Amino acid sequence: MRYIMIGLILIFSIVVSAESLAPDFSLRDLDGALFNLEENLGDKLVLIDFWATWCSPCMRYLPKLHEIQELFIEELLLVTISIDRPRNHSDVRRVIRSQNYDFITLLDPNGEVQRQYNVRTVPHTFLIDREGRIVYDHSGYRQGDEEALVAKIRALLNNGESE
Repeated sequence: MRYIMIGLILIFSIVVSAESLAPDFSLRDLDGALFNLEENLGDKLVLIDFWATWCSPCMRYLPKLHEIQELFIEELLLVTISIDRPRNHSDVRRVIRSQNYDFITLLDPNGEVQRQYNVRTVPHTFLIDREGRIVYDHSGYRQGDEEALVAKIRALLNNGESE
């Protein structure tokens, strides 16, 4: 029994530490430029949000994310990743451009990054610290969820570390 417990603790600690690092990825943005996560770590916190045009909570959350980006413009890089199918990429462009969102919007046409991050529902938000660790992981959106995210960002910026 003791060996089973030790084994389970060891397995759990490996899984937790493996999940705490943000998987690196490269995806194309709406203009076809390649974005690589690892190349953008270090200077700012990175906020990644997976979303889709057919997701009504996503459509309510995007303006809140834009406000958060404006609030922390010097300290935060906002990256949104659309999981829409390639045939809907024109809808993604329309949504982003019609609202004049200026955050980075990436396309994940094959769902590869969605699988890397184990995203099963959208919206799904991750906050990554300057060392590349996932320090916030939230699925779904209800009005007010953005307040917890803002509090987490402020805590990281004030403490200079993950909590």
